Amino acid sequence: MSEKVKISDRPKVFVRDTPGILEPRLKSPDESFRLLLANCIPIQQRELSDIIADYGLFLLNKYDKQRLYMKYCELDKPTDDILTVLLSLAKIKHCTQVYGDKRGYDLTGAALHFINEINKGNFGKKVNV
Repeated sequence: MSEKVKISDRPKVFVRDTPGILEPRLKSPDESFRLLLANCIPIQQRELSDIIADYGLFLLNKYDKQRLYMKYCELDKPTDDILTVLLSLAKIKHCTQVYGDKRGYDLTGAALHFINEINKGNFGKKVNV
């Protein structure tokens, strides 16, 4: 399946895009986040992983999947605070990183781990990705 893409008005020039050649055009932020969460689009910047993980948490809560992530992250109650989830997960999985001369929890690593667990279906069937 190919798509015709206009690259110039004067003169009018079109090219045919075949899947995988040009960057995809995503219709909404929701669609982008769902594709990132499903690892259909690689996460280019590790710094964005907490935002993607937060969206995953939102979907888990929206579709009543709290019980599974609560058990996995050893939480007493559901939460919409991604930092609570990531801190708990970092402690459980020993995600640490050196910051200057001190060692602290690696919340970015915990976020990537959380995204991976969502993608593997460990919190239930994939969440309407």
